[in-house]
Amino acid sequence: MLDNKHTKWNKHKHHPRERCEGTLVNGQCINLKVIGADFCSTHGANTQLQSRNGSIARNYRLKRWQERVGQMADNSNVKSLREEVGILRVILEEMMNKCESSLDLLLYSQRMSDLVIGLKIEWVFYLVKIQYCSLQLLMLKLSTLTSLTLILLKKLVRRW
Repeated sequence: MLDNKHTKWNKHKHHPRERCEGTLVNGQCINLKVIGADFCSTHGANTQLQSRNGSIARNYRLKRWQERVGQMADNSNVKSLREEVGILRVILEEMMNKCESSLDLLLYSQRMSDLVIGLKIEWVFYLVKIQYCSLQLLMLKLSTLTSLTLILLKKLVRRW
């Protein structure tokens, strides 16, 4: 992977930009840069390349997850949390079904706790509750508007 490992820089053969940017006691390093880095392998080109490759991998993963989140957000059933709650309950139920004794239950308790808290089952239930409350509030507003409209219509009809 590392080309130009310890090749000496020659001012007649190589461009000045190809020279390692590392410094020595008596001046600039006399080796060629590793391709894709600013330094020779002696002055840390391998760590620079690893860091760059790590950031490329992180950016790829981030891009992939952003695309997945976009797909999920474009889904028409995003506001329906019943399926998510059902899936989480099935997973928890399957975990509990694996327990054949109280010792198994004790061994699985941490994983179940992680599922309930870590995977935010309680958070999903909280979101469902908020959605339900907002729906009730909307229904209350609609019924209030309907009642007010009926009262106004009755008053208008009486005047005619």
